[in-house]
Amino acid sequence: MFVSAIIAAGGRGQRFGAPVPKQLVAAIDGKSALERSVNLFLSHPQIDELVVALPAEFVGSPPPYLRAAPKPIRVVAGGARRQDSVANAFGVINDAAEIVVIHDAARPFASAALISRTIAAAAESGAALAAMPGRRTCAAFCCDFICTVSTPSPTSRVPQGSTAAAARLASRPAAWWTA
Repeated sequence: MFVSAIIAAGGRGQRFGAPVPKQLVAAIDGKSALERSVNLFLSHPQIDELVVALPAEFVGSPPPYLRAAPKPIRVVAGGARRQDSVANAFGVINDAAEIVVIHDAARPFASAALISRTIAAAAESGAALAAMPGRRTCAAFCCDFICTVSTPSPTSRVPQGSTAAAARLASRPAAWWTA
């Protein structure tokens, strides 16, 4: 089974306040969030190729770890929104791809086991999204003329979506990758 991975790293990270996008700042053991994500996918035995969506100004001269790798890597310009970056990357994946995994570079602590489970779930059911028990308080609102907060829900019952997400290409609706 041929598996392509897309790393969405096309954002500006303006709230981070650094002179370069946050995914390119070497802040985690001397490596950037992007480099950690790239290394994770390059070392994963089920990943056959990697497509990275970067801010347009970095595409012509990407970081060194994107220039020479043990697996095929393509670098594409990101878009104005995450979905645009993913669509640009999706447009260049290998025609042999049966499953595509999408990961956000801003999530540098994913594990190989998480990626394996996500791929397996997508292969079995058509699509999968990594999720974890919620950590934030969730409240239900009832609106009449005055909005009131009801009893907070236990967060363990409200999963929080994360990345990676994966899907079999044959099972996706045409607009799935750009929504």
